Amino acid sequence: MKKMVWTVAALGALAIAAYVWLGYPPVGQGTDATIGAAQRYQAQPAPTAAPVADTSVQAFMQTDTFDRIMKNADTRHLLEKAAADPGLRGSLSNQQVMAAFGQREFVEALARQEFRKAVSDAAMMRSIAEAALQRNVAEAAMARGINDANLVRLLNEPALAEALRTSSMQEAMRNADFVKAMASREMQSALTDAAVLRALTDASMIKAMHEVGFQRGLAQDAFASNLRR
Repeated sequence: MKKMVWTVAALGALAIAAYVWLGYPPVGQGTDATIGAAQRYQAQPAPTAAPVADTSVQAFMQTDTFDRIMKNADTRHLLEKAAADPGLRGSLSNQQVMAAFGQREFVEALARQEFRKAVSDAAMMRSIAEAALQRNVAEAAMARGINDANLVRLLNEPALAEALRTSSMQEAMRNADFVKAMASREMQSALTDAAVLRALTDASMIKAMHEVGFQRGLAQDAFASNLRR
């Protein structure tokens, strides 16, 4: 009996994975519906950047990391939100945004309005990047014209300051495309969603951000066009 329960659970998880990533219809619509969905997908022009058949995407879908993010309500919410919103999906697909979201301290700071505002301003980002490299971050921030006391205190927190010193964050904060992605209306709106912030600080989601298969899957057009709610 236990073996049967586990088998059903495994099939359920696989169905959810196919539903979100490949656009297959939910269980219960029959073989014809599944074949029909596959035929509809085959009839679409193949995306040039990362087709669904990309082996790295399929390999990622078979990992424990993918299994965990599909079983978590918050991370599934983020994936479905991104799939339904091309603007958000495009911002999330930015390689440096992915790298930044791989830093838990950076994501946790985004819960603060003053930090969300700062990351949408290119000049402010450069100032923060420079200040983070100094011994006294608070002093350096104020010397560079950062006058928001709450933001200065936040930047001076050791864990965040250390994250902002990493080479990937230093590169991102000086990159115009990163700032543009973070400043987008869709991204700024998503970051006010508590479930999205919880998803971005989830250990499995952070790990996924570093996976090539996840990055390519999120970037492909079929991810959005084949999703069925």
